[in-house]
Amino acid sequence: DSPNGLTRSFNWPNTIIVAGALPGNIIDKETNYIYIDYSAGVPVPKATTDRTTIELNRMFTLGRVYRDGVTLHIVNSGVNLYNHMRNNHERLIGVRGFERASGGVIAEKLVRYLTSTDGVFYLGANKIATTQQDTSPTGPPRYSYSLVSRRRRQLGF
Repeated sequence: DSPNGLTRSFNWPNTIIVAGALPGNIIDKETNYIYIDYSAGVPVPKATTDRTTIELNRMFTLGRVYRDGVTLHIVNSGVNLYNHMRNNHERLIGVRGFERASGGVIAEKLVRYLTSTDGVFYLGANKIATTQQDTSPTGPPRYSYSLVSRRRRQLGF
């Protein structure tokens, strides 16, 4: 119902996108970014050598063209948005894995006991917050609940 939700498709021959609609815009010996300008509600193919001039909300890239005289080297490297969040999550897992953002410092307390501070960790795009822990007898009390006896008891480590 909203213009933001409409899917558009274009079936232009590559001569219109690269050459025909862009006379003089494919600069020789430079990387040219081919993009669609949808600012006025009508898709118009354009080119620029300065990628920062492409406004990313109403314009989208289709690829790059390097012109060497009459030879065009075309790379389809536009925006591929499907499932972007999942793909980014998988990239973060592959590149960064499980990583510490802050806190979560582990230290020894007495003999055989550990403490840790509050921490923030990331696994891909998922934020994991942990609370402080103290496994010593002087640490915060720990309880267990028995479903059989329906009683709570303090654990003594």
